[in-house]
Amino acid sequence: MKRSILFLVFFIFTFSLFSQVPDYEFIVEPTELMTTYYDYFPGSYNSIPICIQPEISQPYGFPAGGIYLVFHAQETEIAERKVYYSYLDSEGNFVSTSLISTNDIRQGYPGVDIDPISCDPIASWHALVEPDNSYDCLLSVDVFHVFGSCAIWTYEFICIDNPEAGQPTTGFDDDEFIWPAVFISSSSPLGGDYRRVYVTGNNYTHSHGTIANPCENVILGYADFLTSDLIDLSSLNWSYRTIEQMDAWSAEDPVWMRPYKACAVYDNMVVYAGYVVDSDNLVNDVFVLVNENYGEGDFEYYSQELMNSIVPNFSKNMNVVFRDGNSKISFVGVRCSDTNPELFHPRLVSFDLNTHEFSFLDLYGASLPFIYYEDYFHYNNFKIVETGNWLIAVWQDCLKAKLAYQGVPGYEEWLNVPEIAICIFADNGETWSEVIFLNSNETPELEGMIPEFVYPGDVIEYLGNNHGKLHLFFLNDSIYGSTCLQQFYSMGNLQYAALDIDFYFVSAGEEEVPKQQITMYNYPNPFNPSTTIYFTAKGAGDAELMIYNIKGQKIKNLECDESLVTRADGVGYSIPWNGTDENNQPVSSGIYFYKLKVNGNTEAVRKCLLLK
Repeated sequence: MKRSILFLVFFIFTFSLFSQVPDYEFIVEPTELMTTYYDYFPGSYNSIPICIQPEISQPYGFPAGGIYLVFHAQETEIAERKVYYSYLDSEGNFVSTSLISTNDIRQGYPGVDIDPISCDPIASWHALVEPDNSYDCLLSVDVFHVFGSCAIWTYEFICIDNPEAGQPTTGFDDDEFIWPAVFISSSSPLGGDYRRVYVTGNNYTHSHGTIANPCENVILGYADFLTSDLIDLSSLNWSYRTIEQMDAWSAEDPVWMRPYKACAVYDNMVVYAGYVVDSDNLVNDVFVLVNENYGEGDFEYYSQELMNSIVPNFSKNMNVVFRDGNSKISFVGVRCSDTNPELFHPRLVSFDLNTHEFSFLDLYGASLPFIYYEDYFHYNNFKIVETGNWLIAVWQDCLKAKLAYQGVPGYEEWLNVPEIAICIFADNGETWSEVIFLNSNETPELEGMIPEFVYPGDVIEYLGNNHGKLHLFFLNDSIYGSTCLQQFYSMGNLQYAALDIDFYFVSAGEEEVPKQQITMYNYPNPFNPSTTIYFTAKGAGDAELMIYNIKGQKIKNLECDESLVTRADGVGYSIPWNGTDENNQPVSSGIYFYKLKVNGNTEAVRKCLLLK
């Protein structure tokens, strides 16, 4: 034991001696959103609770670009746990914190995503609303697009009705799918302006066999919508399905396996990724389930034996992201150090969607544990966000607190001092940074705080000159550790902050600009006689917009100069097309394509329909 402690101390000393941490500064210092007596995972287990709007809300063109945070909290020791939201404007100024639902029932663990067209957030959470004593998942929308402001949440409805929702596919009458996550695809199999919203929940019940262990198979609900449908999503045609592979694990067919996983959605693709543990609590495989038909039909299953390279139960609270031009998916797990059992490596796990190969990468210089005293299962929390070729991993690090807890000399001041750990790269995973640590001992902005359960924003905003803006949401607790898990309550407060991080450390002396993040669509669609093409492009330079007919012949260039462009914060474009060709002659009815080029590179192609 003494040798292990000496190794840990030596590691910290040498690590700090040679590390070159990326420069950063607080754009928004920690800002209190509200107090809470429920000090455990205020946001989602497996998704991101802080979402950034696009700059313009359509169809009315209201400025947006704000920040939505959706979380649960408990206002007093005897109050019910409920679901709240906070909204901050595009400058990070606090606007509102309030309940989403006014029903006085127990609610919790919300998921949220932002519709890329209307900028409306869609949130889901579980609650006790029916006399069957099962939790159901509810859903509501803040219809920001109606007035260009927050606080108009629609009346919630049950979007996953337990246990009925799972019975058609699982065959069991006690399923309870909770802990929902929400994802919105900018496209739909219906085409046109339709988008698809997904709600996925994990099964709270136990497996249906001889072992009766937690099963956590999933249900996936989805529906297609237009902006006009956001007032009442309950009226849509909702479909539900479970995933055959996870149902088999739950049914112990042939053996019980418990999947620790998360979901991600991009365009027509729905993926689940993570790893499974067996009845001996050993990691068996890392796996990916891929569907390329908007969640309908088969999920292709891919796996690789891990041979315990990820520690069981230590990295279950992660999310999944698409990256590298959506050719890969990644999440962060953790494995034991090769040299010391008390050290852990946060590890990037990736899967190539083209080659179907897995890859693993230890975060550079980050051989540090997330241990919260000895409770590995409840406190681990690894989140990752991607924008273009920038990637940031965020977790809660407690090595110095553990050394203080063990009585190691020199670490007395670190007792009950967890740290926010941030590791970044700007070149698709080739070069990870040293770790940025934020704590109450060394970070003036966190003085007197106990930061726990940290989440990054879902977008890294490009600030220019190789700088990115990272949004953060965390609990500032009053007691180190979760008191509500110990059946008593202490008051803490929920905080928002934002950092300006310099990505220059991996740029080889030249500015590494993240790949363009394009949102593009036209409205109305179909149209007659004219439509407007909207697009936003982070860090856009020279932009060209061209119209093509169905034969691939270019029929018109649409200029993107200042005289024809309406901008929001310099990146939002609104360009009309009156249905004419280069000679200003009306074109015939039919399908047309509009292609966007930025700095000479084709960035996006979309389809529109002219009907006369």
